[in-house]
Amino acid sequence: MSTCVPRSALPEHGAEFGDLKRIARAAEAAARCAGACILEIAARGASEVRSKSDHSPVTAADLAAHELLQRALAEILPGVALLSEEAPEEFSATARQPYWVIDPLDGTQEFIRGGSEYCVNVALCVDARPVLGVVHVPKAGASFAGVVGDVAWRVAASGVEDVLLGPVRARAGDELRVFVSRWHRSSKVEALRAMLPAHTTEVRGAALKFTALAAGEGHVALGGGGTKIWDTAAGEAVLLASGGILLGPGGVPLRAEAPEWKNPCWIASANPALFPVS
Repeated sequence: MSTCVPRSALPEHGAEFGDLKRIARAAEAAARCAGACILEIAARGASEVRSKSDHSPVTAADLAAHELLQRALAEILPGVALLSEEAPEEFSATARQPYWVIDPLDGTQEFIRGGSEYCVNVALCVDARPVLGVVHVPKAGASFAGVVGDVAWRVAASGVEDVLLGPVRARAGDELRVFVSRWHRSSKVEALRAMLPAHTTEVRGAALKFTALAAGEGHVALGGGGTKIWDTAAGEAVLLASGGILLGPGGVPLRAEAPEWKNPCWIASANPALFPVS
């Protein structure tokens, strides 16, 4: 199976991290191809469901997307390690080395039930923090990409790009729009939500909470302790690149670190001034 990454999209040999935008565009092409692979398997009805050791579901689509991304990302940055939800035991790098973090099919339960809120997550991390990220939404055919400290952009199904000019800003007295997970709810999330001013709550699946914030569709997203770094790294990169922020308890950024790769509860905002965490 082709990785679908055009040769023209690959960084020049030896360029390494000199052109993060070009690397992000190559990663977007890879994520888009993984999304097409997922849709093809779904159309064939060939997505048998099995349980992993942690009792979470895995399908043929998860595994096929993992294999495709593994090959494609090795072409984009040869020698850079890969941390994947589908094979975390194969990861071999220190936190200070650059490495890819991927969730080949973020939202597997949504995929199994025939919904549309699932995505392909690809992030490049340095010193345990994302420096770029891509979130591809197969059902919509759209992608969101960002280079932290530089720019975030959206790629339509047609391939047309538009820059995300910055998240929506809430004015005093505005009712906030808050995104929460369908699957990762907890008393800690509810405690964080209680600290927010007047708001409405809406369920957004997978990393689509982050892309919605980056696109100006809402103000705050909340996450429970059931997520892992491959659920958040790509979306966080897109959000940070668009001017937003994501923090854990005490206002500390999340870090992509072994051995469990677990996230604490977190709060993300399109407007850092809204944070009840400091």
